[in-house]
Amino acid sequence: MYISFDILQINLIEESMEKQTPSKAANYKHSQIFGYKGPNERILDEDIISRIRYDSTGNYIALGDKAGRIIIFYNQGEQKQKSEPYEYYTEFQSHTREFDPLKSMEVPEEIVDMHWLAPQGKYLKLVTTNSRNMKIWKLFEKTQKKVVKTAGHDLNMPRLQNTETNYVAELQHSFPSKHLSMINSTSASSN
Repeated sequence: MYISFDILQINLIEESMEKQTPSKAANYKHSQIFGYKGPNERILDEDIISRIRYDSTGNYIALGDKAGRIIIFYNQGEQKQKSEPYEYYTEFQSHTREFDPLKSMEVPEEIVDMHWLAPQGKYLKLVTTNSRNMKIWKLFEKTQKKVVKTAGHDLNMPRLQNTETNYVAELQHSFPSKHLSMINSTSASSN
């Protein structure tokens, strides 16, 4: 499965500017929904994308939505072209709806901000934030193994065989809300 993701898809009518009438002007379409919604499907508030962030190489793109989900796509192409699609990498639930006892209010799970940290070896790091909490996620490949019995002459020694590779997001650190203010944006800093 792959996706060609465009935040703003612009379809220009190929006519010269002087021949265009107001009804044949440029057609702009802004899509802020993840996944295809047919003409009869109702768009849910939780499916609206709230934050998009590329990593420093441009190979990975993370999407955060109002339901607190993070969806990550990657592009391993050598030469970056606009037409190259991003392929699905992984998806995970970053934030859930919580109750804040300091302000006696519910904290929505909407992703407010995200930042990619510098990669450490084969691991990717992503900081996600809702309006009260910050979390650091470690993304990596995890190979599933199963025990396979071998048919030996003298001994039936079992051995492990790789069955499939999954991409996993593991919570590395969580910074709960111990403050009175709401988080509107964040910035990754080396200090």
